Amino acid sequence: MATATIPELEAYYYSHYLLKCTRTYSFFETEQFLEISSYALFFLTTPINFLGIYCIIFKTPNEMLPIKWCMLYLHLLATFSSLCLTGVMMPYVFIPACAGFTVGLLPYLGVSTQLQGYIGIGCLGMLALSLPILFENRQRYLVNSFKITRPISRIIFYGFNVLFVPISLFGVFAIFPEQQSARQAILRTLPCPTETYFTHSVFVLSLNHTPIITYLCALSIVAVVQILFFGGHSLTYLKTDARKLSVATRQLQKRFFLVICIQLVLPCIILFIPVVYFIYSMLSGYYNQALNNISFVTITLYGATATITMIFLHKPYKKFVFSSFPSCQSRTNVVKPREWVRRNAVSVTTPVSF
Repeated sequence: MATATIPELEAYYYSHYLLKCTRTYSFFETEQFLEISSYALFFLTTPINFLGIYCIIFKTPNEMLPIKWCMLYLHLLATFSSLCLTGVMMPYVFIPACAGFTVGLLPYLGVSTQLQGYIGIGCLGMLALSLPILFENRQRYLVNSFKITRPISRIIFYGFNVLFVPISLFGVFAIFPEQQSARQAILRTLPCPTETYFTHSVFVLSLNHTPIITYLCALSIVAVVQILFFGGHSLTYLKTDARKLSVATRQLQKRFFLVICIQLVLPCIILFIPVVYFIYSMLSGYYNQALNNISFVTITLYGATATITMIFLHKPYKKFVFSSFPSCQSRTNVVKPREWVRRNAVSVTTPVSF
């Protein structure tokens, strides 16, 4: 038992936990549920995620080249996050406490929980800041004003969005409390966690939510402000200045912008419910380990959901995937492709599936 190295925890376990806390758990509260779910999702989602990478690299038509590398960056982050949260390090977190451990490959290799948490949270944060990069790409090829044009400005923009999360998150993980006393303090607000709290080397990130909430608020502000600016500017252009273009070009511009929005927003719904639950749990102090575990399992579906959404929304990818199945090939060949429209030799549209 891990508590054997911490006498105070061992004393609490025998004098309080065994006497006053229930020890009957549902399957969803156990680490076995996380292990089975993570390995199953690893084998299910990994082929889907790498199919998306293959489509972007080898099946992207010339009309989509301006956005190709931004989509690839976003998808690589989603794939890496999915790999981390399934086969490598699925988190078992005692929310509302900022404490937990991981199951998967890295714990068996002896990698510290602190480093695993930094990588896992960092991947999700960088994934959030990849969205403004995609919106900036669309804004750059749509509008003629208030856009990044100088190479040095673009380097600063990309560098800021790539490095913001690792640097800011380093500050959060650099001020973690002394672990032995922190694990005892957690029991004052969470007196009856699951028994795994005493049998594993639990890492406590913080005794309060201030550091992580500060980080999340800063991340949200940075991401939302950029998305609103680049997305809002593009949308304003499509409603006003785009009237100077032909009807066909304007319609395709609007359609492609809508596709990009759906491609980014729809997978985020997978993250919305778990995030709302985490916020509610931290603010109210509500503890339910089954919901914690199910929420993290749900989060791992983001990468596969993003891939499937991308394939179904972009006709070149959809045609390639469906052509691999004989039953679908005849139907895809019947559809007459829509003529692509370009503006000033710079692609602003792409074939879409609706």
